[in-house]
Amino acid sequence: MNNIKNNGPLVKKASTFAVLLLSLATSFGQCDKNVTLTCPKTEYLNAEGVVQRTVEEECVIKVSKTEITIAPGDHAKMTGTVTSNVCEWKQPFKVGKTTLEATFKNENGATINGTITIEGKDGKITCVMKDKEKPDRVIKATVSKFEEQK
Repeated sequence: MNNIKNNGPLVKKASTFAVLLLSLATSFGQCDKNVTLTCPKTEYLNAEGVVQRTVEEECVIKVSKTEITIAPGDHAKMTGTVTSNVCEWKQPFKVGKTTLEATFKNENGATINGTITIEGKDGKITCVMKDKEKPDRVIKATVSKFEEQK
């Protein structure tokens, strides 16, 4: 009986470790998922983060491990090949961040090297794209709908 009482802290530590392991597995598991993000408007910012203009348009962003597609309203769709992916979510699809590096080709054949950051914070998910060749060109969209693709 005495052994059982002394193992109480050990049982608590094992339970805490199991919960931590489960949450890590869940957050890393989301990094392999294909997702579609829908955004109702697009904001165009300068390098300092000041909004230069806002366009009410439905923008659809599809992300997989190897590819990202951005289809903003009436503009040409852009498809990018993912060259780097850093995925760090504390709470899946709510609190955390994914940073993707990608090389895009638009429908006109122009190439853009960009960084896309998808971040969950304060109950909102935002998506920010920065053009490496034009650092004063920043595009931001707040996600209104999030779907995992099978």
